[in-house]
Amino acid sequence: GDWGGYAVQVTVTGTTGAVKMSGWEFRTALDLPSPWFGVTPIFGAPLDAGAVGAMLFVGDSVGESIATEFSAIVTPAYPSINFQAILNRCMVGPACVTPDKGLPDALAVINSLTPEQFPSIAMIQLGYNDDPSTMSSDVTQVVNALNSRNVQRIVFINLSTRRTSQNYALSNAAFATAATTNPNVSVLDWNAASSAASQSRWFRDDVHLTTTGRAEFALFLRNQLDALRTQGLITANASNVLPLAMPLITGNRGAPVSTLQKALNTALGLKKKQKLSTDGNFGKGTATAVAKLEELKGLPIDGIADAAVLAALGIDSTTFSLGLKSHHTSVAAAQTALSRVLAVKIKADGIFGSGTATQLKKFQKTVGLKQTGVIDRTTW
Repeated sequence: GDWGGYAVQVTVTGTTGAVKMSGWEFRTALDLPSPWFGVTPIFGAPLDAGAVGAMLFVGDSVGESIATEFSAIVTPAYPSINFQAILNRCMVGPACVTPDKGLPDALAVINSLTPEQFPSIAMIQLGYNDDPSTMSSDVTQVVNALNSRNVQRIVFINLSTRRTSQNYALSNAAFATAATTNPNVSVLDWNAASSAASQSRWFRDDVHLTTTGRAEFALFLRNQLDALRTQGLITANASNVLPLAMPLITGNRGAPVSTLQKALNTALGLKKKQKLSTDGNFGKGTATAVAKLEELKGLPIDGIADAAVLAALGIDSTTFSLGLKSHHTSVAAAQTALSRVLAVKIKADGIFGSGTATQLKKFQKTVGLKQTGVIDRTTW
């Protein structure tokens, strides 16, 4: 089990022998703050744990610094990991790292993957080298790139806000928004896990980690991954098909929103002036109606039509489709995928215009589907 205390003498036993040293010698050898330290046994995954597919880890200097700890703590339970971390790497920033040093940002790493390297789970530990004011757009680009490769679960690790020279809280808000608007995105809250005053000794400069901090960060990642595994969010039996047009939020447009509005009118008994227009535009009125339904059904009230809301309304999301004039993150994911597969330039803005419809028909033709210019479940 775990152990913690002041060491007078330490014996380290390895495969080739044993070394005995004083507590202070041990402290110096491992660069610990003092001879008082804790020990936590590390095991592989339990025999009854669900299988987890290949994982991609993309990080910056913080991630690079925990390579040894990650290998010792995380890898025993998650052996199929492509670990990609390098100094100065950005979320999005082609000039962050010079070509002779490595791939500069998350997009470059993702775009370098061959089909057989596409992961089931992607962990993104980036953001300290980025402009917080553009993080929302940067995160969207990374999510689109991963979704276009059918990544099952995207895991962002948020940022410590100890360093006040940058507004990392704004970056963390972008991560949180991505998790709200994308059903396959999770955020690991490293900021909350490392913000106590007593945890300041984990940090060298409010961002980079001490020896203790590196071990704590790796343990945090292992525990968080284990929790996602227990929830079935990263196991191989989880659905590998990203839900189309889910969740539905303010600003979305298209047939799925119209379906939602019709169901809300019926479920809430909305009539005359209260009745929602079924125009397919998710505005304030639709959000208010969703929140009312959530209140009645005892669901978290956020005005977002997620899987729970759709189930409460009896809506089968597998029938959803997106066509011209639709607005949704699923459209952006499709645009990114079309750009990659057809080797054409398409702006991944999430707006379904005539250009997207044309390229979609080309794709449908190449794979033998009816050229509808509509994204249904089969095309998706």
